[in-house]
Amino acid sequence: MDRARLLAFHAAGRAAWPELNVSPARLERFVAERAQESPLEALQAKDVYLACACADGDAAAIVAFDVRYLQAIRSPLGRIVLDEATLDELRQQLRRKLFVPEPGERARILDYAGRGELGGWLHVAAVRTALNLVQQARVSGARGELLAEDDHLIDPTTQDPELAYIKQVYREAFRRAFRTALPALTDREQNLLRQHYLDGLSIIELGRLLDVHRVTASRWLDEAKSALLERVRAEFMREARIPRSECDSFFRLVQSQLDVTFRGLLR
Repeated sequence: MDRARLLAFHAAGRAAWPELNVSPARLERFVAERAQESPLEALQAKDVYLACACADGDAAAIVAFDVRYLQAIRSPLGRIVLDEATLDELRQQLRRKLFVPEPGERARILDYAGRGELGGWLHVAAVRTALNLVQQARVSGARGELLAEDDHLIDPTTQDPELAYIKQVYREAFRRAFRTALPALTDREQNLLRQHYLDGLSIIELGRLLDVHRVTASRWLDEAKSALLERVRAEFMREARIPRSECDSFFRLVQSQLDVTFRGLLR
């Protein structure tokens, strides 16, 4: 790793958090783990510096994180309002997950990839934890002061409330990513996708239409799907402003429904 660039990165982090003391050597090791996915220029210096100090158990860093981020959490579920007792429980659960791992596990702060802002990364974790608290309250029948102006946003009958909420949060970003990615494909790739998803042509029918063997038609269709998916991923990361690790998590959640989603968007 270029020494001058690393020292500049370290200086930017130290300037943001002058009360913390992370050595350049320690920060270099922490950055190296994240630079495998993203170049140094793509990482958030001040956020990586703080996360590194927190990961090392620096008490001052954890207090700074708490004041800057955890205490600022108010309503991670949008218009679903959490009472103060539930917010306190939410923050406490996040503290444990982030900094006090169970035996055999690692602190969740180590999952921060450094590409997106630390506050945005924490918001996703807060959403998941808050959803669990809401579901637990519903199951126990003790919602207390949990209020929902738009209660339909989380359907109590759904099997995966986290998926439902995350899909809602990222729906428009995904649509924009798709609309940008599709025209970037070749004409053949676009036609194959439309003929398959919109016209309902099977692999055999595509082969006949294109005058190729069905194996070739299948390969071409798979390549078109892969090309679209990769472009959508790249555009989605840019639109949603999230790191690749979080993007991959989103796509794993919606993987089983991508064909239906693509069919709807192609229309």
